[in-house]
Amino acid sequence: MRLHDREKFLLGKINKQMVRLENGTIDVCDECGEPISLRRLLARPVTTLCIDCKEQSEKEEAAIAQAGRGGVLDATETADGERITGVGAEE
Repeated sequence: MRLHDREKFLLGKINKQMVRLENGTIDVCDECGEPISLRRLLARPVTTLCIDCKEQSEKEEAAIAQAGRGGVLDATETADGERITGVGAEE
């Protein structure tokens, strides 16, 4: 059943990409409107995000997952561990 559900989900993505192809928007990012590289589309034909937006999405998902596991970020730290400096941040 799980395999069937995954294949059904993927088929839905493929059908959406076919519509995007027909509309001439298959290489346009859904988030920022910038072009999606041909290399990315060849590697992942069902993608709807450029690499920059996908990386940002993954960072946000990781931060949410970390918070869900009880991880608490320091007030001067971002989800990827970078220190924030400047206004309002202690150095």
